[in-house]
Amino acid sequence: MIIPEGEEPAANALRVNDVVMVGADFPRTIEMLDKAGYNVVPLKTTEIGKIDAGLSCMSLRWFDCGQAG
Repeated sequence: MIIPEGEEPAANALRVNDVVMVGADFPRTIEMLDKAGYNVVPLKTTEIGKIDAGLSCMSLRWFDCGQAG
């Protein structure tokens, strides 16, 4: 898929099973994915972006958190 111009950071989406997580700040990308039949979950990623990371980077942290203990 080609991400709409101006929403290039939305390409850093994360698919887990049948859910595609994408930044909530990208409405045209969310609409495009929804129309393509994906189960889209928009997430607030503003704070993640402040550390120069995206959803795919954070997926490693989610996996690690689940393995602790």
